[in-house]
Amino acid sequence: MVQRLSSSRTGVSTAIGAVFFIILIVASLTAIQVIDAYQTRYQQIRNSMAEWDINRMSENLNITTLRQPSADTDYTFDLIISNEGGVFTKIIRVYVYDSTTEDLFGLYDKQISLIDEGFTEGEIIQGEKNHILKINSTNTLESSPLYRYRIIVCTERGRQFSYNYPSPFQVGFGGGYPIIVGDRYNFQYTSGLMTAFESAYVKPRATDRTLYRLLLNNTTDKTIEFHENCTMLHMQGAVGAITERFIVSNRSWSWNNTLYSFSSHSVAPGDSTYLYFAATEIGGNAWTPEPVQKAYYIIGYIVWFNYEGDSEIRNVSLPTMVQELTD
Repeated sequence: MVQRLSSSRTGVSTAIGAVFFIILIVASLTAIQVIDAYQTRYQQIRNSMAEWDINRMSENLNITTLRQPSADTDYTFDLIISNEGGVFTKIIRVYVYDSTTEDLFGLYDKQISLIDEGFTEGEIIQGEKNHILKINSTNTLESSPLYRYRIIVCTERGRQFSYNYPSPFQVGFGGGYPIIVGDRYNFQYTSGLMTAFESAYVKPRATDRTLYRLLLNNTTDKTIEFHENCTMLHMQGAVGAITERFIVSNRSWSWNNTLYSFSSHSVAPGDSTYLYFAATEIGGNAWTPEPVQKAYYIIGYIVWFNYEGDSEIRNVSLPTMVQELTD
């Protein structure tokens, strides 16, 4: 009888132990699945936010003109906008400030009906030029030179782009940066048999004989002379790779495979000029290969120069741009 009780207790203990072991295994597997699900969700959100940030920084709207009265009789004035960025952009609000009286002149959301204040045609595809954003306003803008308005266009991703109206004549003399990037058609390229420059913010990858050009404004009252070590930096953030392109002669062309070494180039006070980049080395005339990977790239420039008659060599690092290389 004692042996049977002992055997029974041993069997019960073994069964209980087995049950606890199974529970432990099941709990461990469940915990692993839960942790894995959280990690997957975190990675998805992280990737989504990274993509959102890249798209946000890729937005680049250039407001070129304000037209008043509007070409459409149902509206008050038009904004002529070019999407020079690499992504589809949606405008969600337009602010107009009266800089003369320092008051808010108007705030415009997407128009609900034709008779309401607001704007229409707020969606602009990448690469589209001279897009017309039509605004219906109760009051018209003063066109007197004594008046100044600041128009701010806000995008769905939170970027803001502004325009001054009436557009003042700017000779660019005085303080600030001596060299700045021009506001229109400022980053272009040709490759292969292309005979005309196109926007380089979005372009095919691995193009042959790629020649870039950058539009620069001389904001000083002195002639600026550029140097042969002016450099364009083609950077891919995820990998950390940097491709250098050095300045070449503005007589260079892709279509006939003529890449001339840089000799000299200058820009007059208050004037604009293009700098061309393609060489693999300073003073060279060999084409730099274009990146082959489909991705977003950061474009930077280091411009070396001196003022005419001044022997001191100076340099300026220009604001970076975002470029998308596609198939």
